[in-house]
Amino acid sequence: MNAPFSLTRAGQLENVHGQLESAGDRLDGQIKQILSDPKVASQKLDPIAPIKTTIADAKTYITQQTGVDVPKYIDALDKLEDTLLTKYAAKGNVVVKYTGNAKMSPAEVSDIKKSVGKNTQWNLDLRDPEFQIKAYVNSVRKQIYGKLADTVESAAPEVGPLNGRYANVIEAQGLLENRIAQEHGTGGWAGAARKGE
Repeated sequence: MNAPFSLTRAGQLENVHGQLESAGDRLDGQIKQILSDPKVASQKLDPIAPIKTTIADAKTYITQQTGVDVPKYIDALDKLEDTLLTKYAAKGNVVVKYTGNAKMSPAEVSDIKKSVGKNTQWNLDLRDPEFQIKAYVNSVRKQIYGKLADTVESAAPEVGPLNGRYANVIEAQGLLENRIAQEHGTGGWAGAARKGE
């Protein structure tokens, strides 16, 4: 992936981010193609159990800590669980709220996994008073992402390498978003050079 040198540092990073987006779309297309095979698509998987178990384990871990605002962490985890287990219509009304086992195709579970990865907040501000809570919720999201990837791979092991590459793309995009925000916030290298003068 090459970024043109004529752009600003932030522009170069945004260019690479777009290239990563395209690479992610291609990988997602390859995953969907494998999961659309009738032998794979006919299988039914439960994505709810790994979500609930991971969040329950995270809550247990937090309640065993001292020196943290346990209720705030639990509230953030409750919100995460609610958003992951609720399906909304275009107008924002609730279509379904999953409470127990749900049987979905591998492609549907893969879409949930993709959404979990894409909606992880990578550009957290260290000055944010909620930074530690948000960072912890991010770590739980990553665990859920991994478990959903494992669930999909149980039905179609051949998607494993593609899932791994897709996870790397999402993480790279997130880190780039963080860097792009820093460049815009500080004026980038040009701003630093001007300050140095």
